[in-house]
Amino acid sequence: MCGEESILLTIEGIEPTFKKNVFYIHSLALRNFFAMILYNVTVAVDKNIEDEWKAWMSEVHIPDVIATGQFVDHKFYQVLDHDDPRSSSFSIQYFAKSMENLEVYQQNFAEKLQREHHKKFINKFIAFRTLLQSVE
Repeated sequence: MCGEESILLTIEGIEPTFKKNVFYIHSLALRNFFAMILYNVTVAVDKNIEDEWKAWMSEVHIPDVIATGQFVDHKFYQVLDHDDPRSSSFSIQYFAKSMENLEVYQQNFAEKLQREHHKKFINKFIAFRTLLQSVE
């Protein structure tokens, strides 16, 4: 930092300490703050519709999932070690602050959004879901 500039960082439930112009956050509190729930959806998609599917996921489905307000971030990856020459696999990772957020999503939004996906790409994909929690 230079001159008279200062930054105020407020993270709910975490008390910062200052020492010689260095900002410290207690690591345990920080880990608890960032202990997210990861809802991972892995999808194998028929290569014949891959480009259409990726565009639809990026432009429609993922924004619809995020718009539910139950996830704070997402990542969209292609699986590199997929062996089936007829399909490509992708991982869509949605990050929720808590299990409660995930449960709200599953109870109020998931069925409709999954039905839309199924209807649009019927018999052209296989999906499975995995739930993970940060341990560090």
